Amino acid sequence: MNPRLKSLLGKCDRNEGASPEAINNVLREYPLLPEDYLAALRHSNGVEGWIGEHAYLMLYSIEELAGVNEAACADEFAPGMFIFGSDGGGMSYAFDLRTEPVKTLEVPSEVLSWDEVWMAWDSFMELLEALAGRA
Repeated sequence: MNPRLKSLLGKCDRNEGASPEAINNVLREYPLLPEDYLAALRHSNGVEGWIGEHAYLMLYSIEELAGVNEAACADEFAPGMFIFGSDGGGMSYAFDLRTEPVKTLEVPSEVLSWDEVWMAWDSFMELLEALAGRA
C-alpha cells in the first residue's frame, strides 16, 4: 500500500480491506474507477473519520456504493457521476466517469448536478491531500 495513503487515512476508522472478488465485481460495472481509489478500498472497505485537522471523510464500502448512487439519482441528475464518499455533512465526493483520466469532484449532496460541482481534482489522492490541508 502507498505509505502516503496509509498516513492520510491513519486517523480514520477503517474496516478490513475489500476482497479482490468485490473489487472485480464493481470494476465490471464501473471499469474507469481510478487505481488510487481501488488501493484505498483494498486497504479498507469503507473509511470514516478525520483527515487532517479540519476535514471529515466518509468513504462508502463497496456494498454501499450502488445504493448511495441510486438514492441520489446520480444517473438521472448527473449521468457519469459516481458518488463514493462524503464529508458527513452536505458535500459528496464523486468521480467524473465521463473523462479520462477520471476527475475527482466535490459536489453538494442535495443538489447533485454537473452545474453545482464545487471543486475538481486530477486524482483521488489529490482530493485526500486537499482535505488533509484544509484550514
